[in-house]
Amino acid sequence: MSKSFVIGFVFGLCLLGIAGAGASRQDGKQAAQYQAEIVDATPVQRTVLTENQRFHSRLHNGFGQNPAGKPISQWIASEKGQKEVLGRYVNGKVWLPSGQPELPSDYFGRFAHDSDAIVRGQAINKNSQITEDDSFLFTDYEVVIREVFKNSKTEPINVGSQITVTCLGGKVVLDDVIMKAGGNGVSLLPVNAQDVLLFLRFIPETGGYKLAEYNGAFELNGNSVRPLAGLFPITPGFFDDEPSFLKTIKDVSNR
Repeated sequence: MSKSFVIGFVFGLCLLGIAGAGASRQDGKQAAQYQAEIVDATPVQRTVLTENQRFHSRLHNGFGQNPAGKPISQWIASEKGQKEVLGRYVNGKVWLPSGQPELPSDYFGRFAHDSDAIVRGQAINKNSQITEDDSFLFTDYEVVIREVFKNSKTEPINVGSQITVTCLGGKVVLDDVIMKAGGNGVSLLPVNAQDVLLFLRFIPETGGYKLAEYNGAFELNGNSVRPLAGLFPITPGFFDDEPSFLKTIKDVSNR
């Protein structure tokens, strides 16, 4: 990526909900939060992963390591059966030393060059898991392809096909404890909602894809564009016009 800006990650731990020793001590707000969060949480068993998930997990190992924080499984075990909602976050920061914005065509031109594929699609399913190093979560998404801006030379992508995209972050439930992992340094894809535009790199070992950079995912709503992670060294108003954004992506993808 650009040498004119710097990316820094700050790891934080945050407890989203604290309940009492038993269900009788939970107030209505905490119970309602738990019920709302569990709807899209993936039920998991510690260390039970498919071979592809195990490989994808290794791609995300180390992102959530924090000397002051407990391993995910240990944190969940300490609240076992309490119907808690816990959270762990990665916060990313991007800035320009000069304070001057870049041209979108220059920034995304480099982004496109570093990507094996650039696609527009919709996430229709997700499966979150705990990383093998027990420090964070990751999610494998099934994405239906609507449009291909740049195609993979190794494994071409067809419109209408489904691909697996693995991303840092997610939400799981284990022993009646919900664990969320996110932050502005993590791209969580909306499922069965808006289309997303993704800058991807191919994973030959599994046939899946990962984001080319942590901030390589964007939600499209027909009018504007919402970056799903990070800040960008370009004029923020660029994302207010989806047609202009897509034209820029198409132009730089065909270079």
